[in-house]
Amino acid sequence: MRVFDGVLERYEAGKDRRDALDFPDVIGTTISFLRENEEVRRRLQDKFEAVMVDEFQDTDDRQWELVKLLTGVDEETATNVFLVGDEKQSIYAFRGADVTTFGAARDELQSVNSRLGLDEVPDSDVESPTSLELSGNFRTLEDPLTFLNELFNQLFQPEDDEHAPFEAPPQPLTARRDRIEDVDGLDGSIEYLVVPDDPETAATLFGDDHPVAEGALDHTIEAEAQALAARLTTLFDDPPLVQDTDTGEHRSATPDDVAILLRRRTHLDRYQRALEEYDIPYTVIGGVGFYDTPEVQALTNLLRVLGDPTDDISLYGVLRSPLFGFTDDRLAPAVASADSIWTALETSDDPQLTDAFELLSSWRTLSGCAEPGEEGVLSWNRVLTRVIDDTGYLTSVSADERPAGSCERREVP
Repeated sequence: MRVFDGVLERYEAGKDRRDALDFPDVIGTTISFLRENEEVRRRLQDKFEAVMVDEFQDTDDRQWELVKLLTGVDEETATNVFLVGDEKQSIYAFRGADVTTFGAARDELQSVNSRLGLDEVPDSDVESPTSLELSGNFRTLEDPLTFLNELFNQLFQPEDDEHAPFEAPPQPLTARRDRIEDVDGLDGSIEYLVVPDDPETAATLFGDDHPVAEGALDHTIEAEAQALAARLTTLFDDPPLVQDTDTGEHRSATPDDVAILLRRRTHLDRYQRALEEYDIPYTVIGGVGFYDTPEVQALTNLLRVLGDPTDDISLYGVLRSPLFGFTDDRLAPAVASADSIWTALETSDDPQLTDAFELLSSWRTLSGCAEPGEEGVLSWNRVLTRVIDDTGYLTSVSADERPAGSCERREVP
């Protein structure tokens, strides 16, 4: 769009001044260089005896072009190329990944194999040297997997029996996980939980005193969350057996053995409330809810303040956070007669408020936000590191007791 032309020009000019490349530049310039320099291309191709690309379903056409240049797929000197991926797991379309590249690459490799006389693999049971399906499932027991195979066979089957290039065909999986012999209840099962959205239907299905009937609500999502929490409560009243992954022993299931998978986190808070209502302990894992935690919100507010110190709401949040730890009683008199909180800090006679102003000002200078057009002394990640070091922030938040449902920091999206 023309409205962004000026922004793009300034962005490109900024890269030129710094002799910098962004990620698309890295791919594009490498492709151009290899196309124009046959000798370098040959040397690199000779260097690689074999090349494997994992998670290929999230590759775009330019990345595939780079792989082909490095391996000579389009030439007589083709290197052994292995592509590993699952079209059904393609999730990076937002950054340019194109799942149709998967099918196109498969067709290209088939053509190369035919051209080089590699249509068969000597002394092998492999039907095709181009495509090999890995259908063994080592996680799921046979009974649930049988149900899931049938379910996804329906979901991935197009109405006209012809798949579009971007559609993944169904692929039945084979259970390879060892079945637990001679122990009832350890074969796995599928349970479909009916969630009526009105009390009358719930009472008819389950009886007036059933937790699902008592928790039936007009809102479907609320009803689902309540029903799930109620079902878990009855589950733990008579817990099934599970096999402990550490000891291999059989024991009764606990809340630690339950995972709740949500399609999206839009209604996560409703499930949290339902679990809390039924006194079921839980932890949100994998970064979901990470940016809503008080610790991260404090740093988010700080970034806003560094860019605009007149943002009173964000600045107040920073001052009240563990970064500074001021109380309402301490801040209220200081800001009562000032035009803004930033002005109040700048003109305050309170030594601690003055220290806060000086710290904030120094961080603004380091980040390049103190003056228009000024370049930062440090990158943003180093600015935040400096903030954490200057304030002892990690010590402050580590000492805070978190309630049930706090977010683990192991994976950040």
